[in-house]
Amino acid sequence: MSKRLIIVLAAIFVVGIASIACAEVQNVKVSGDILVSGVHRSHLTLDDNESVADFGESIDALLSQVRVRVDADLTDNVTATVRLLNERTFGDEADADNNTVRINNSDVSLDLAYMTMKEFLYSPLTLTVGRQNLRFGNGLIIGDPDTNGISDGHNTAARYLPNSLDDLSLRKAFDAIRATLDYDPLVVDIVYSKIDENAVGLDDDTTLIGANA
Repeated sequence: MSKRLIIVLAAIFVVGIASIACAEVQNVKVSGDILVSGVHRSHLTLDDNESVADFGESIDALLSQVRVRVDADLTDNVTATVRLLNERTFGDEADADNNTVRINNSDVSLDLAYMTMKEFLYSPLTLTVGRQNLRFGNGLIIGDPDTNGISDGHNTAARYLPNSLDDLSLRKAFDAIRATLDYDPLVVDIVYSKIDENAVGLDDDTTLIGANA
């Protein structure tokens, strides 16, 4: 591909994004949900160590998970989605664990924030940009970044839920760009996602690039 063609395609992309960003809102939908769960876990870990940091092997707690979502139609083919999330155990505000203060659990975090552009450049292509859910098949390979505790700050002061509950988190989103080519019955998804952004200038980021058909 020639350098000139790349420049032209890049210019089309930038102009398309800029025009979409200036579009007027046609329709707005507000939704949400509240989930309260009673959790009892005993001998969760396979050792005899008990730590205040992870509530030890056992935990009894009431878990509150609250989400508020806004979907806006900017044009017939462009939508924007934002969802806010709060997760905490009852009575757990800004607790201190082993002299380390955990994040204030009354804070509201950004769960989803993405824009969907249908028929982008040409009819079969849909482009989704921003913090979004990615799940392919049964989720064995790509589906939930939080069950391993990376995004939820497992075993660190940055976590929102105790270690013994963070696999129950509703945080499922990836910071990603997703291109969907719909050639019914064949659908191809091409994904670029930044899993972990490290220091600027160092080549040690964790990046997910793949395709699913």
